[in-house]
Amino acid sequence: KSPLAGPDEESILVAGPYDSMKIAINLIIDKIREGVARGMKPAPSTLALSHVAPMPAGGIHSMLPPHGPPPPQHHGPPPGGPPGPPPMGAIHTEYRLLVPETRVGGIIGKGGDRLRTIRDGSRAEVRVERGVEGCEERLVVCSSHEPVESEYCAAAEGLMMCAERVVADRNRDPATPAVLRMLAAANQMGAVLGIKGQTVRQISSDTGARLMVLSRDKTPAVGGPHDEVLEITGRQEQVLQAARIC
Repeated sequence: KSPLAGPDEESILVAGPYDSMKIAINLIIDKIREGVARGMKPAPSTLALSHVAPMPAGGIHSMLPPHGPPPPQHHGPPPGGPPGPPPMGAIHTEYRLLVPETRVGGIIGKGGDRLRTIRDGSRAEVRVERGVEGCEERLVVCSSHEPVESEYCAAAEGLMMCAERVVADRNRDPATPAVLRMLAAANQMGAVLGIKGQTVRQISSDTGARLMVLSRDKTPAVGGPHDEVLEITGRQEQVLQAARIC
């Protein structure tokens, strides 16, 4: 059993050619979704903090309309504003992005106009946390909840819209790499590292970006005692591609 697994978790080892592994992983994800639909609680995935709201007594079927099939699945941003409290059986996802104080304005915008654009475009709840004295970074949190069968994650889309604002620096020297830093609990970083670092090496190979999990003493003051930092460096497009995979 992996030392990264919790007391109620088990490990799955997938080995083989890269393309075959991707197919196998997708099948495993499908099975996990089926388990969630039956009321099982999934473990957090990659850098997202995920949990499932309690199911009603009748299970997921009691959440469906009384007559006719459920409405067609929606793959884009759901209509309406930012989400309210998670409905029963929904998956709640949360990403945390570290943003330099000098780049926070690029996310907030004048009078909060850019932040509203990100919220409306992604349908995620996006908030910029207050700064901590002596810390040069602010925490931007992107969260959302979706039905277990949804293929769209508003939190992930909000994260990418924020990340684009962070790395799109016109004043940066072309020779200077773009940097993106994400915060997550230490026990979640194992999903990015993989066994003996295989996953992070594959992401680096696929995107050309450099990924590094920093030691715990490098976690900024806006993080918690059990948080670690994933630092992604490279060209702007490489960094964004790697962030989407993570």
